[in-house]
Amino acid sequence: MARRTTLTTAAQITVCAVFALAWCLSAEAGTIATRVLGQPDFTHGAPNTLSAGSLNFPGNHSSGAVAVDVVNNHVYVADTGNNRVLGWESISALTTGKFADIVIGQVDFESSAAGTSSTKLSGPNGLAVDAAGNVYVADTGNPRVLVFTDPFTSFTKDGQFSNFEASVVLGQVGNFTSGSCDVATSSPDSETICSPQGVAVDSDNNVWVADTGNNRVLEYNGPVTADSFFADLVFGQLGSFTSKTANNGGISKNSLNQPTGVAVDGHGNLYVADSSNNRVLEFNTPLAMTAIAGSGDTTADEVWGQAGSFTTSSCASESASSLCLPTKVAVDGSDNLYVGDTSDNRALMFNESNPPTNVTANVILGQASATTNTCLAPPTANSLCLPNGVAAASSGNLFVADGADNRVVEYAAPLASGAAAAIALGQTDLIHKNQNVVNASSLDNPAQIAFDPSTGGLYVADTVNNRILGWRSAADFTNFEPAALVVGQPDFQSNEIDRTGTVGANGFSAPSGVAVDSNGNLYVSDFVNSRVLEFNAPFAACAGVFPCVVGSANLIFGQTSATSSECNQGGATPTASTLCEPRQLAVDKFNNLWVADNNNSRVLEYYTPLTSTSVPGSGDTTADFVLGQGAAGNSFTTGSCETISATSLCSPTGVAVDQSGNVWVGDTSNNRVLEYKETVTATTPAANATANTVFGEDGSFTSSSPPGIGPNSLDGPQGVIVDGNGNLFVADVVTNRVLEFFSPLTVTSAPGSGDTTADVVFGQGGNFVANEGAGSAPSNETLTDALSVMVDASNSLYISDQGSNRILAYPLPYNPPGATKVPPPSGALDVRPASLRFDATAIGESRTGEVTLENAGTTQIAIGGLSTAGDFVLSHNCGAILLPGQSCTVRVTFTPMVKGRRGGMVYVNDNADGAPHLVRLDGHATARRRRK
Repeated sequence: MARRTTLTTAAQITVCAVFALAWCLSAEAGTIATRVLGQPDFTHGAPNTLSAGSLNFPGNHSSGAVAVDVVNNHVYVADTGNNRVLGWESISALTTGKFADIVIGQVDFESSAAGTSSTKLSGPNGLAVDAAGNVYVADTGNPRVLVFTDPFTSFTKDGQFSNFEASVVLGQVGNFTSGSCDVATSSPDSETICSPQGVAVDSDNNVWVADTGNNRVLEYNGPVTADSFFADLVFGQLGSFTSKTANNGGISKNSLNQPTGVAVDGHGNLYVADSSNNRVLEFNTPLAMTAIAGSGDTTADEVWGQAGSFTTSSCASESASSLCLPTKVAVDGSDNLYVGDTSDNRALMFNESNPPTNVTANVILGQASATTNTCLAPPTANSLCLPNGVAAASSGNLFVADGADNRVVEYAAPLASGAAAAIALGQTDLIHKNQNVVNASSLDNPAQIAFDPSTGGLYVADTVNNRILGWRSAADFTNFEPAALVVGQPDFQSNEIDRTGTVGANGFSAPSGVAVDSNGNLYVSDFVNSRVLEFNAPFAACAGVFPCVVGSANLIFGQTSATSSECNQGGATPTASTLCEPRQLAVDKFNNLWVADNNNSRVLEYYTPLTSTSVPGSGDTTADFVLGQGAAGNSFTTGSCETISATSLCSPTGVAVDQSGNVWVGDTSNNRVLEYKETVTATTPAANATANTVFGEDGSFTSSSPPGIGPNSLDGPQGVIVDGNGNLFVADVVTNRVLEFFSPLTVTSAPGSGDTTADVVFGQGGNFVANEGAGSAPSNETLTDALSVMVDASNSLYISDQGSNRILAYPLPYNPPGATKVPPPSGALDVRPASLRFDATAIGESRTGEVTLENAGTTQIAIGGLSTAGDFVLSHNCGAILLPGQSCTVRVTFTPMVKGRRGGMVYVNDNADGAPHLVRLDGHATARRRRK
């Protein structure tokens, strides 16, 4: 259930007293969603499909880390954007797309919410493993370093795959529930950490932390315990634990500027990726004085990336000895140094001795030569784009966290410049780069949704995936149902910008709006490319063959060609033929097209662009009428936020036309919705450019400041829609809600009708003065950044819940406050047996068992994915949907690779009661049989 916001402030109490207590305390039946697209259930909200085989490295230079347990042959990945660490038990058993065996920081493989406790993580971005298999995590967002005691021992012995508990915390004075920089003080000390992005542990179990936010590296004498609060040594701040100045004293051997990676070789030499100084520094055995010059102190002895200079920090032209924003460093047992040279889109290996002196890379991976710096889209087996973490296995194989490609790639030894990666983790192949798994059921920041009146279908602008998805029936889709068609991509697994990386008629860059005319023709606002594309009746074009990939656009609005994409065609001012970052769209009942031309602060109308009629201007891609740029409706060469009035707009996002022809605009930056009365017919175009009614500003056309959250206020409204009964719905984005106004233009028998005060609130549990996003706990009552609203032929409501990456459906009726809530339907999945035990099996041999999944309920069940962990593989005949009474079989094969007890599981990602469902696996491996 949604959390209720306690009414404690004087302002909230006043609003409740003025507008009626029912508005503040009652929940309404209409605010409960009953179906969902884009997520397996109502409690998850990650972008795309989150699983044990997906990765999410946010789009910056400091995401993703990888570490290898060289003793036990495990590999770990810091899945930064999903607030977790994934672990694979056997490096030798890795294959492209293989699911992880364990997850640290989450309760399951489908969850990604950040948290601050001994079992939760927030944006982890540094990893290390000691000789005992203990895992050290630089928990960047919290900020702290956590130590987890050998997770794979628990996995092997007890089958534990998630919810591991840290035993040590550094940087928060021993407090696992504290998560502030420098423990909320204004300056650091030896007990605090701020935004750590790297961690290392040496052979004596001393712990080294790249304390990025404090521009320093800390050393903790090991082994660290629950009582380890104080760092013992500091680098980069001239010996001071209370200073955090970048390049303290100037760029030198003693300064640091946002260090992000640390490593210690077998001799005790320390390497630091001094990221913002575009260099790597090395300190000769800083913990021990030896015969080697420079040892035993915190002054650097060698520098990479700056041609031997300790006083420069430039990003030089690419060469075998240059660096640009190096993020992570690693060493192997042979003293080789590895650097994630992030902005140069490559990983480097330097063959070193003791002390290290070689500053010219011997191997360059990710680029064709030492002088190239290419980020390929889509990626290949030979490319890297913003690589970060690097780690070497005992075999000499190298793992690289390929940041912008959301994958970890493995290169086989012996390494050679320009080599192709052999394996990719986090992707199903070596040519995709999706955040988490992109498929026909997934969404990433969905924007506008549209109803197809000709087929009853549903379209969604899947913005970050640069595509449009279509479902054949809005009224009948089941939870997590896969889409039937895709527009803008060659398949359901791709999300490349402009389809091939080049602007054309068959791709998009951040599509934001969709609308459908009475004949099923689809319009798409291609936001970044400043254009609108029209596709002739996609559902009909599929000719009944689904799933279906839709081809190229028929018409283009706003650009002179299919390959141009500049705002206003590169001109200084807009015209009737240009667009600049259009957002949402509408098509009225006469098939006139309306476009919220956001960056030109106007709404444009195109008279029946697909049909020439007696109306002048019809049948072309030139706009014929404009709102927001004066009362005349013909000022096409202005595009500014004018002085606020009934004839102005400022960054409008949403537009809708009701059955009477009235136009409604979400005037986003003015925090209001405007209504324009029109007398449009098939032969009479729109003519009124002066708004008649204003919502959100207490009836004032000259105010743009929200009067305080309540039923009369709006804050950043975007999507608008009017149903067949004249009820208005507004997606009020900043307040994480959708408001319904009972027939605001007509007084009816319904209480509250005929005015500009909202009557129902969606997303806040019936509370008009709450502003609570779902955060880490989405449900069927919450909304986060609700962006768009749609109604179907039966007036049921659909909301694009962008912040939780889903589309929610709400059935009629939308009852007034006080009505009884009806819980959403859920499925019943019978999984049998609950566990599988395999008899003793020799290494290299196999045994099999079967698990049956049966839908024992009356509602369809979506199967989002099946995975295994441990020395087990599976095959199955389960589809994406399991109908009532239907069953499928999962075949599990146990093929042990290590002697002893082997634990694992079958993991069923579904949306039935009790999801996800697990089948425990237990096997015993014996020595390999001798061949006679």
